[in-house]
Amino acid sequence: MQFLLPKTPNLKDYFFSLGGFKKIVFLSTLVFFVASGSFLALGVYSTVFPLKSLGQEDGSLRSPTDFFGRASKNAGGSVGDEAKKVPSPLNGVLYTEGEASEWKGRRPMAVMVNNHVLARPQTGLSQADIIYEAVAEGGISRFLAVFHSRLPEKVGPVRSARKYYVDFAKENDAWYGHWGGASTANEANVYDYMRTIYVSSIDAMWAGAQAFWRDFSRDVHTEHTGYTSIPKLYETAYKQYPDQTQEFRDLPSVWSFKADSSEADRPEIASISFNFWDLPDFLVKWDYNKTSNSYKRSQGGNPHLEAETGEVLTGKDVMVLFMDERSLNDGHGHLLYKTIGEGSGKAFLDGKAYDIKWVRKSVNDRTQFYLLEKGAKKGSEKILELNRGQIWIEILPTGSALTIN
Repeated sequence: MQFLLPKTPNLKDYFFSLGGFKKIVFLSTLVFFVASGSFLALGVYSTVFPLKSLGQEDGSLRSPTDFFGRASKNAGGSVGDEAKKVPSPLNGVLYTEGEASEWKGRRPMAVMVNNHVLARPQTGLSQADIIYEAVAEGGISRFLAVFHSRLPEKVGPVRSARKYYVDFAKENDAWYGHWGGASTANEANVYDYMRTIYVSSIDAMWAGAQAFWRDFSRDVHTEHTGYTSIPKLYETAYKQYPDQTQEFRDLPSVWSFKADSSEADRPEIASISFNFWDLPDFLVKWDYNKTSNSYKRSQGGNPHLEAETGEVLTGKDVMVLFMDERSLNDGHGHLLYKTIGEGSGKAFLDGKAYDIKWVRKSVNDRTQFYLLEKGAKKGSEKILELNRGQIWIEILPTGSALTIN
């Protein structure tokens, strides 16, 4: 190998003094050392000056599609050496600092989801942080699914907006995705209400193909075929409302959370069942699972499934809130619920049932939950601590029957 170590520093003269074969070996060796030095320099640079991965170079917010699928499904534990210790402000699930930096960069997104029998099974519900269920018309319930930590590419079927669902979006400072809405010349007019309380609408009636589409793969009526994408809803919202805040803002109040109870303290069997307007297809039942410390949902006598995975929908906390229901008798079947004020309810977690009181002082506040304990003086009730995970909030007309086993 002596021919690779010239005594003279003039590499040009040395190179031309070599024979043909030795020239090839010399060039190959030179390329190897140059490449090795480049990789070494890159490694040192990346260590000293780490590449930015959580934002743009100028500090601006990334495209919402950058956030898709990045947050973990699991609470607790750690990712590598980074512990999960940052709680979601919506449902208390713990995330690493890196994961949390992603959802802190965006406000929640609420979507109106169809729950007609022909709309089941729905897509995307299993990835929501919070799900509200209430009757839209005629005893048929709909969901308001609030997304923040996870952003599914497909959600639906999407349906039209109603006034009280707007209230639920408002208390989470969420954008509101929907397909049309009540536009009657009375207090049910959802568009007037959204403008009044400053809830930003992303409506398929104007957004169209920017964020919504029809899926005709199932043989159902057209109103059960509308779908959306959470990343696309964000993109549309940012274009439509360029002056509005995109980053997550502190909520009026954050719910309190705790660790799950130990398995030894959990009951073997527990279930809850109720109906909204006594329609068999909308009878809801939640069955408690001791091992997972969660509740499995069925509706209309069948397991309620996530369309994409075929798995049964579950909740860590099931909150049943009784609210005064009022019909407007306007020929459209429009209803109103008293979402502001206070009322009674039941909370189900750890396989146990708790009497609670819900309180929401104004539309700008968030609903709070208080334990109703025997002997407690009014105004001194303790705040209910929830388990970390997906929360279901069931809105029932005051006086509705509730069966608890």
